[in-house]
Amino acid sequence: MPMCREAKSAWEGYPDQEEMDVKCAIAMAIRGRIEQEGLTQEEAAAFAGVAQADVSAIVNARVWGFSLERLSAILAALGADVRMELHISYSRKKHGSFHILTCRKR
Repeated sequence: MPMCREAKSAWEGYPDQEEMDVKCAIAMAIRGRIEQEGLTQEEAAAFAGVAQADVSAIVNARVWGFSLERLSAILAALGADVRMELHISYSRKKHGSFHILTCRKR
C-alpha cells in the first residue's frame, strides 16, 4: 500500500483518495505531536487509550484501518486542538481543501 507523501497524493487513483489524504495529514500531525512531546510509542498509546501497535501503524502512515474520527480523537488525546472547518464555495471550483490545525501546549 502507498505511504503518505508531502507533495502529490500517494493515493492517486484510489476511489477514496481524498479521505486517505486527510487521514495521512492527521497521522503526520500525530507523529509530530509524539516527537514534539518526546513520547515513546508506548507512552503515546497510553495517553490515547490505544494499543502501541496502533500508534506504530499510524506514525508509519498505515492508516487504511482507521476512521477519521478515531485518528482525530487520538490527536486530541495527545494534546492537540483539532478543528475541522467547513467553508462553502459558490464558485465552480471542483474541490475545496482540508486543513489540520494543531496547537502547541501553552
